[in-house]
Amino acid sequence: MCKGFTGAIKGIDAELITVEVQADRGVGYHLVGMPDRAVRESQYRIAAALKSCGLKMMVKRMTINLTPADIRKQGTGFDLPIALGILQSSGQLITDQLARLMIVGALSLDGSILPVPGTLSMAKCAMRHGLKGIIVPWENIQEASLVDGIEVYGAKHLSQITSFLMGGTWLKPEKPNKIRQSDQRITEVDLSQIRGQMVAKRVLEISCLGNHHLLMMGPPGVGKTLLAKSVTGILPKMSDQEIQEVTQVYSSRLNQVFGILNHQRPFRQPHHHCTNAGMLGGGNPMIPGEASLAHRGVLYLDELPEFKKSVLEGLRQPLESQKIILARGSYHIELPASFTLIASMNPSPFRSIGETESNKQVNRDEHRDKSYRNKISKPLLDRIPLQIDIPKLPQEDLLEAPIGPSSSLVYERIEKSCQFRKMRLAQVGNQPNTWWQHVENNREIKSFWVHYMTQKKYSIRTQAMLYEVSRTIADLEQQERVNLDHIYEALQYRSLDEYFE
Repeated sequence: MCKGFTGAIKGIDAELITVEVQADRGVGYHLVGMPDRAVRESQYRIAAALKSCGLKMMVKRMTINLTPADIRKQGTGFDLPIALGILQSSGQLITDQLARLMIVGALSLDGSILPVPGTLSMAKCAMRHGLKGIIVPWENIQEASLVDGIEVYGAKHLSQITSFLMGGTWLKPEKPNKIRQSDQRITEVDLSQIRGQMVAKRVLEISCLGNHHLLMMGPPGVGKTLLAKSVTGILPKMSDQEIQEVTQVYSSRLNQVFGILNHQRPFRQPHHHCTNAGMLGGGNPMIPGEASLAHRGVLYLDELPEFKKSVLEGLRQPLESQKIILARGSYHIELPASFTLIASMNPSPFRSIGETESNKQVNRDEHRDKSYRNKISKPLLDRIPLQIDIPKLPQEDLLEAPIGPSSSLVYERIEKSCQFRKMRLAQVGNQPNTWWQHVENNREIKSFWVHYMTQKKYSIRTQAMLYEVSRTIADLEQQERVNLDHIYEALQYRSLDEYFE
């Protein structure tokens, strides 16, 4: 009997799977350990691949056990470790390397090795369990080599691996892939393409720097969607750790090396017919949803009240905890979901404000508007600190409205503010200092804060978020302390409170 190791994706992480192969007298191919149909069909792909390489699927009774048996094995990534186990157990491959390596890959009928999803997670799993190295398809080598501390080998054909395991030099360990940040950014909409709406542009800048959630309300055609799409050009750079996190999420679902290819923060815009599983993740096999695909980026929800109420309520947990916990009968999985929510909506589902023709029509529209805005619950709104109204400019004012700075200038300002914030936090260190302690330490701020919050009846969560917005505004101005002007500005960006009362 021979023993080797591979990995199985569970959520976005990988579990270590032991592949045991035993050859006995008799005839048959028995695969056990909760394999799905793709894994069970591996015997046909393996037989054809071995024949193409001049090897044989021995006429013996082959028993392949994938342990632990309580984890469902899915996908074609088990082809390669099973094939090597069969070769060793039948005496065609003499090596002791299989017990020290994790092997991942799908087989083509000619022996070529095909890419598989989740190799970054599998490399982390191999390092966590003390394995010497990991062999992955050549197309996945950049992704897997993001993990430092483990030898990563990339292979294109089965014959390369068999030669390497028997002492050949076909494969060389890949050097750790050092992430090189690129200054090239993909900007779908530049801020200079949008005339006017200077307040909205300012709020977008604050939202991008501080990761504050934003709700924009305005009549159709005022530029809400353009404003939302312009954030792709002003989002700050991702750190190396964030690039790894984003790559791991996308690799586990879409088999694409998202973080390495462009270093852009994700921007996801799901349709309002998106289901709970599509937004939060789920299914069989379980895959991350839009909230996780927007991790370290932006989740844009256009026409917010048109989304199903259950979908919107499901976002309450990730908006606050920045993660999603999926508990189903067969699994319990935690997914990352640290995104910035940008949402937009019309004030009315039927017409713009001011287009009613009679008092009877006014009363009817008021009832419709109330039903429309009631689709967004108060607990969800409580988690969105920036809520602004975007007015429709008259035609004569539109042509003379200021353009404002371009996305590149705003991006440079945000990057400088990020550096200032890092230095400020480094000076503070680990001193526990909450937002209310900052308010208490300044008599002028405390007097205003108590009076205003008592009047508005904001929750403690809303007060904490509003103070964080003030802190972000201070960082934009590169000031060490929050003053009343910063708080005044933060409170101005709550212009929708009366609409949702």
